[in-house]
Amino acid sequence: AFSATRPSAESPSAKTIMSDQASQEERRTPITRRRYYSPFLSPLHGSNTNSAALIILNTPIKSTANSSLPDVFRVLWKSTSFHVCADGGANRLYDATIGPSSSGDDIDDNDALVPDLITGDLDSIRSDVRSYYEKKGVPIVCVE
Repeated sequence: AFSATRPSAESPSAKTIMSDQASQEERRTPITRRRYYSPFLSPLHGSNTNSAALIILNTPIKSTANSSLPDVFRVLWKSTSFHVCADGGANRLYDATIGPSSSGDDIDDNDALVPDLITGDLDSIRSDVRSYYEKKGVPIVCVE
């Protein structure tokens, strides 16, 4: 005999149904632009400067439809007082702001995104990137 009963809210099948309904709702909800906020990103104790450093690693800086740099990267940059590229991270910053993969939409703003220091064993930094940042006066320190 077949019996049709409605699953209780505690049963696994009910949770799956509710999860599927929530997923459908999320797909219908328009994506909104987020503002990034964290106490970590706020100036310390009301001062005008944050003593945090941003270390850029050799990992892609994902672009957005409107800019070569994601908003969260710009927030991180502006919220930190010292900017370091670890070796190939200089390539990633250059490519996202100045290089051929840059959208060039905000080149004046991107030109200000110059690190305070490039350091590492320097086996990954490209010669054109090294030359560019040397001309900008960025110290490049080899650490083995």
